[in-house]
Amino acid sequence: MNVQWYPGHMTKAKRQMQEDIKLIDLIIELVDARVPLSSRNPDIDKLAKNKARIVLLNKSDLADDTVTDEWITYFKDKGFYCLKLNSRLNVSNRAVNNLITAACSAKIERDRARGIKNRSIKAMIVGIPNVGKSTFIKMLYREEKPTKGTVFVGGLNVGKLRNRKVYALRRKLGVVFQDFKLLPKLTVYENVAFAMEVLGYDKKEIHKRVMDVLDLVGLKNKVRQFPDQLSGGEQQRVVIARAIVNKPKLLICDEPTGNLDPDTSMEIMKVLDEINAMGTTIIMATHDRDIVDKMKKRVIVLDRGRLAKDIEKGSYCNEKF
Repeated sequence: MNVQWYPGHMTKAKRQMQEDIKLIDLIIELVDARVPLSSRNPDIDKLAKNKARIVLLNKSDLADDTVTDEWITYFKDKGFYCLKLNSRLNVSNRAVNNLITAACSAKIERDRARGIKNRSIKAMIVGIPNVGKSTFIKMLYREEKPTKGTVFVGGLNVGKLRNRKVYALRRKLGVVFQDFKLLPKLTVYENVAFAMEVLGYDKKEIHKRVMDVLDLVGLKNKVRQFPDQLSGGEQQRVVIARAIVNKPKLLICDEPTGNLDPDTSMEIMKVLDEINAMGTTIIMATHDRDIVDKMKKRVIVLDRGRLAKDIEKGSYCNEKF
């Protein structure tokens, strides 16, 4: 489900809504509870007609009770879901998630009636260099811990995960690195098989699965070669095969085409697209404008470590926020 945030008093937000409104299931409006209701632009209600709506009353602890009550009454009369936040945004993830589920219940039921459950999503995280893309990716598989806030992967708070439990998280994920991280003294087959061997699979199952994924990435005829005998694009295909051999639900890619030429990069993206179509969710960090523009997938933009945009079928954007 695509959730797009729109500040309540910005002309730019209104313009962006006009462009993206057909792609949005839920609109969460953040307003300052200290200002009077008369300051709100009602145009947002016209644009968001028939959409699920949530309003977050920010800084409600600093607002006059009369003003806050006026906001709440107004929104509840319109059938919007409303939640008060204090000046430190001290609200639980569960409270927000429950609110989103309630607001989107009709959408969820329609999907269920159509037989749509937990459809896979391909998300791209973009931003200028050093904006925090790789750090974000590393937090997903607990290479790094968040200094503030929380990171949930599959309902698991990875920031609070004890070191001895990290392996259990990583077994459920596949990770594709920019610098390959292949074992130089092992063949293509052995590099991919190693990911299954450490989990105790039997040789027959390992052989079948390894050959299947090598066929998928187009390297079935390279099984006996070593990494230094492969091109950069072929090495990256081995990395992808190794990452998906255990059938992860989530594949994390950190600049997977950063060291490759444009043609090879697009070949890698086609492989990832096939994997996504088979039901694996993919999160990819990249600053490759051509790939983002050509793939037209969901785009998440980071700016100075914060979420700046989340656009379905988006393109690369270097705007300053």
